[in-house]
Amino acid sequence: MIISVINHASAKIADAEIQSVLRALNRQIEGDFAPYWSLSATLRLEGRSGKQPSKQSLADMRGDAVLYLWDKVDVDDALGYHEINHRGIPYGFVFTELSRQMGEHWSVTLSHEALELIGAGKLVTIEGNTNDGGSREGVGVFRRSGRRIRDINLGFIDYGSP
Repeated sequence: MIISVINHASAKIADAEIQSVLRALNRQIEGDFAPYWSLSATLRLEGRSGKQPSKQSLADMRGDAVLYLWDKVDVDDALGYHEINHRGIPYGFVFTELSRQMGEHWSVTLSHEALELIGAGKLVTIEGNTNDGGSREGVGVFRRSGRRIRDINLGFIDYGSP
């Protein structure tokens, strides 16, 4: 999987800084995520074709998915998010200015959204002592899918509170 990263915050974040972060995140994916989940991807900085990101056309995508770094916010209560558009193509946003205002580096949200895009719809866990609600006070062992990565406590990824 190739995930195109598009810089729509270029007035505030230089491409050189993004390249440095992408090298670190690609190491994280290969060293920590892929060996455990058997899913991998490469984040690649691409040029933008317009002044604003497009959720529907995804014209900037040159891989299998796209993540936009954007200094605006288009949803409430999130530093970023990911979705699938009407054609089934995964995309996501990282709100760089909001991250700065909250005192968190934008790369933390980029890492989170990238890992969730890689695993979107593919991660399945076998969980003991659980129930339909996912509680630890369960009644059996169940196969579960569709959980967010941050809700799975494996000891190697901890995204903290939303």
